Amino acid sequence: MAETEEDLDLDVEEAGGGKAKKKKGGSNKILIIGLGVGVGILVIALAVVLTLMLTGGGSKSKEKAAEHGAPAAEEAPAESEHGGEEGAKPAAFYADLGGPFTVNFEDDTTIRFLQIEVKVMTKEEKVLDVVEQNLPVIRNNLVMLFSGQEYKVISSREGKEELRAQAKAEVQKVVEKYYGKPAVEEVYFISFVIQ
Repeated sequence: MAETEEDLDLDVEEAGGGKAKKKKGGSNKILIIGLGVGVGILVIALAVVLTLMLTGGGSKSKEKAAEHGAPAAEEAPAESEHGGEEGAKPAAFYADLGGPFTVNFEDDTTIRFLQIEVKVMTKEEKVLDVVEQNLPVIRNNLVMLFSGQEYKVISSREGKEELRAQAKAEVQKVVEKYYGKPAVEEVYFISFVIQ
């Protein structure tokens, strides 16, 4: 049943009455396709290796961590007495303070506008409810604080940082009054526009 290559050749007559020439491009096509697939696999392999090298993945990063006394990625850190992982930072929870604050204030003889969007951060999820329940008081205190600013002061980075610290103190006062402790870790200005 084994047929040779000659047995498989078909005689096809051309329109002119002669036999068609034997096509030998089939093996070349297979070679080109195989070469293309091989190059594709090589490119993918190189991409994976480069990604691992650039992101610090692989066993070398584990070996380096072990040399410096750090636990390997598979090792779980020990539990602390507070129920969390030792050395792990508690989760942060954020609260929006109800949209941007827009206040006007006087700069010499010019009336200026200040628009600030504020978020607070806490490590205790229960504090988010306290902030939400007392939002009118917090917003009132911040409006009073923001409207009493001077343009020269808040137009500098240092002035903005000082204003952020004052805003944090105002929010902490309200939270401490209703929660028993300040519990707000940070206040962030998400947007800050002066006109």
